[in-house]
Amino acid sequence: MEKIFCLISIICISCLSSAQILPGGTQIALSHADIAKSNDVFAIFSNPGGLAQIESMEVGAYYSPAPFGMDELKTAYLGCALPLTFGCAGIGFMRYGYELYNISELHLAFGGRYRKKIDYGLSVNCHQLKIQNYGSDVNLQINAGFVIKLNEDISWGASILNANQSTVGECHEVLPSVYTTGFMWNPINDGFIFLAIQKESGNVPDFNFGYSYAPIKYITVLSGYSTNPAMFSAGLSIIYNSIEFDYALTHHNELGYSHHISVIVNICGLSL
Repeated sequence: MEKIFCLISIICISCLSSAQILPGGTQIALSHADIAKSNDVFAIFSNPGGLAQIESMEVGAYYSPAPFGMDELKTAYLGCALPLTFGCAGIGFMRYGYELYNISELHLAFGGRYRKKIDYGLSVNCHQLKIQNYGSDVNLQINAGFVIKLNEDISWGASILNANQSTVGECHEVLPSVYTTGFMWNPINDGFIFLAIQKESGNVPDFNFGYSYAPIKYITVLSGYSTNPAMFSAGLSIIYNSIEFDYALTHHNELGYSHHISVIVNICGLSL
């Protein structure tokens, strides 16, 4: 039974790892090229180094009902970031898949700042893979990242997910590690350009590009493109009364469209 679980795990990981998406409507609309920004509660999952940029308590939720048109890949995230006198702590939960095959995660993260220009962070992720009738397996993953402000207009960021190369099952199949680095450039007022490269172990690099512009107060328009797989993305971010609503639409050449929604609430700034 353990060997069967191991074999199924390998097949599922190799087939679905690229389908699992990190959270955030803004992040997805930018094709995850925003590694050098990472300044909201969803940094818990993608780059804990960005947590230090959060100045007041945030709660965020993300949901994609049917990525690539498949209900079996539905994904939900929930996170909370709490600034402290010596940094920012975060806790997050994730659920991916359906009753036959699913992944659940619990993230505990912390971000700090050094000399007002270097933000760094570390998180521990309790990762559970469950396959109906074949069992489940739990492992710990370590994630780390940073964001450095090079000057007033340019920032550089990087992260590594599953830095400890955790394994799954009795066969000790190594789960993929994901390395990401990139830049954010602010060439004009309210306009940002994002460039990033992502490398998942055992896979070819993915180049990510994104652009955001705020044409009017409260509203930001976003777009992006990634090369592996080739996907276009676009979205809209609306911020009003300390509530941020983000919507993203992605298009895969073969699998079609996916919808992504997230909401972030700034607890301390909220007024009713």
